[in-house]
Amino acid sequence: MSGAAAGVLRFGKERGPAAVLAQFVRLRVIDPEGPYWRCGIEAAGRWLRENGNGVLRVPYTVVTPEDWGGVGGYPLGRWIADQRRSYAAGPLEAGRVVELEQLGMVWSEQDAAWADGIAVAQQYAATHGHFLPPTTAVWDAHPIGVWAKNARAAAHRARENEELRAAGRPVRSSAGAMPEARQSATTTTPPPSSPPRQEEPGATMPRRPHTVTPASQ
Repeated sequence: MSGAAAGVLRFGKERGPAAVLAQFVRLRVIDPEGPYWRCGIEAAGRWLRENGNGVLRVPYTVVTPEDWGGVGGYPLGRWIADQRRSYAAGPLEAGRVVELEQLGMVWSEQDAAWADGIAVAQQYAATHGHFLPPTTAVWDAHPIGVWAKNARAAAHRARENEELRAAGRPVRSSAGAMPEARQSATTTTPPPSSPPRQEEPGATMPRRPHTVTPASQ
């Protein structure tokens, strides 16, 4: 047995069962397929409940608190990253993919940031009646102003590329252009739009309903 593995077996220091299990798996002392997976799923579910979050986006450095019982001291952030790598490489079992997606797993950080932005944009528009946040706007600790600015730029680049293709002209690069799937997602989210129009005093024309559209991403 290696010195590192022997160190795990020294019981002078108190460690939660999840922490010990994770260290054994990392050292390849035991097969990671069973208990380590279940611990990860349970820790992920607990993390979602504790944070009131519907998206499983966990920073790599996150280790669950020691007072979380059987999943205390678990390297959840690293485990999530491992699942992303396994998924990208192809060997992650279909059943496990489904189980993670039921918890709200986001398979890439870019997708996670996009999903967060869409959700915050919807809240912002519902509150203000439009989606024109200044670049400095922060909503529920999310930099929605910067997100909207970047989204608008990406949507603009995508439109320019579409016009070039329609005209039969070459497109230099698609870098920075909003993917088509994201463009369609904005149809249910508020894009940059004008604030509700205020009627002049004494106006006789009926007020036109203000349509809030998703922020151009």
